[in-house]
Amino acid sequence: MKIKKLLIGSASMIVAATGAKAADPVVMIEPVTANYVEACDAFGSGYFFIPGTETCLQIGGYVRFETKFGGIQTGSSLDNDWYPYVKTNLAVTAKSATELGTLTSRMVPEFYFYSNGTGDDFKFDEAYLEIGDALAFRAGYIKGYWNEDLWGELDNIDNVSRYNSIRLAYNGADHFQIALAAVGMTPDETGSDGELAKIGLSGRLGYVVSDSNYLKLDTAYDTYNETYAVRPWAGFGIGPGTFEIAGLYASGFIAYVPDFTSANWDDLADR
Repeated sequence: MKIKKLLIGSASMIVAATGAKAADPVVMIEPVTANYVEACDAFGSGYFFIPGTETCLQIGGYVRFETKFGGIQTGSSLDNDWYPYVKTNLAVTAKSATELGTLTSRMVPEFYFYSNGTGDDFKFDEAYLEIGDALAFRAGYIKGYWNEDLWGELDNIDNVSRYNSIRLAYNGADHFQIALAAVGMTPDETGSDGELAKIGLSGRLGYVVSDSNYLKLDTAYDTYNETYAVRPWAGFGIGPGTFEIAGLYASGFIAYVPDFTSANWDDLADR
């Protein structure tokens, strides 16, 4: 009897253990959903959402090959001088919506590869922060309005006017442009002997429908040299092309405009 009870007890334990094992839940592993990059059309074409954020990013740029000929264009005293170079531009723009308007950060590094013995070069075309929409405040390394020029011209009415600046500008749907900027000009740009930056002011009043149809008036003032410059210009779209006309006046040396002295434009002066 004791042996029979022992066997029955052992069988009961085995059944209980087997039942407990069969009752354990089975865990199913679901496939992971692919995380695709989502397009962002709130700020125009070419933007996409940075995964996990509400910030939209756009990456663009270009590569350009150019060859310059002649003394005036190359800066040489020889009319038959020439040199090619390659320019690479990479533009990265991030935008997000805020209660104060669109918050924008933009960075545009540029790489130059020369063939005239000067080696390669790296610089920023612009790098800034901006808040606002039609009325916007911008601060950073800004490419100013005086950096703009005519299409396909030989004579220049612009200068390399990229400065650490703050700018308040209105660019509305009514096509009007109104802007005022304060910039920090280096001693080399003002001709001063000190190490501190000097203040320059620039502004624009314009009516711009497109790149081919516009009326613009640009002004600039150098507080160190107490000189100023004025540039009215206009463009009219005619068929597939654009007719442009412009004028430029400077009261004296000012970094916003080209150097129109005879030593700069007469390539015979260095001979």
